[in-house]
Amino acid sequence: MAAKSSNTSGLSFEAALDRLESIVEEMESGEMPLEKIIEQYEEGMKHLATCDQQLAEAEKRIRQLTADAAGKLKETELDSAGTDDLGGAKLF
Repeated sequence: MAAKSSNTSGLSFEAALDRLESIVEEMESGEMPLEKIIEQYEEGMKHLATCDQQLAEAEKRIRQLTADAAGKLKETELDSAGTDDLGGAKLF
């Protein structure tokens, strides 16, 4: 059985995540033949990679612009504790 081609690169994060969730539900049903499970696994991994890539890009975009003492803008990343350098709430 030939694996069906699945292009995930054009999908939004939400669409890729929805499809990934659907694949997991189908696989958990226990009613799929082994070959179909393998195909679904391969497709799911592509969707997972798409989601990971889009999340990484979103994290890069989430930055806080702040002014230093001289008034020059500088870009700072949000810290992992859930706040930015100024004590503001982290979005994700």
